[in-house]
Amino acid sequence: MITSHLINLGHSDICFIFPDTQHNDRARDRKDGALQTAKIAGITIPENRVWNCPYDIGESKKLTMQILADNPPTAIVCGNDIIAHGVMFAAQSLGLRIPDDLSVGGIGDFRGSRDMEPGLTTVRLPAKRIGKLAADMIVEMSVTGAPNNEKHCRVEISLIKRGSSGQPRA
Repeated sequence: MITSHLINLGHSDICFIFPDTQHNDRARDRKDGALQTAKIAGITIPENRVWNCPYDIGESKKLTMQILADNPPTAIVCGNDIIAHGVMFAAQSLGLRIPDDLSVGGIGDFRGSRDMEPGLTTVRLPAKRIGKLAADMIVEMSVTGAPNNEKHCRVEISLIKRGSSGQPRA
């Protein structure tokens, strides 16, 4: 969803920064979806535009400083809002204007994302709803005594457009 949003704004030089996906199926699915969206749009993503970053604002800032020092992209898609916060801090410390010089998108709509300057464009995940559905499934399994591997739940997610995304610089 966030990748589509940035592509629709006109971005084609997009960097992707995600947490390690080896032991995190949610991060892996998000990363795969983001990269697949770019591919479907006809955008080739070179290896130097895909990065792993710990779930840490400081590490994200440090990594982003390196990425932006060489050949900065016009947009960065982050695997979560924590990484996106670090990206925005790095860009601002380098004197880049968001979104004029760099658009940033996150995933999660974490606390503080709305309050940044500019506010972070992100995908809102209904964490409380997901938690309630998981709890209900656990209760059901404890009552029936059997796992229900066939049950799938869908929740609505939404794109929250804020000031961190705009058209790429000319």
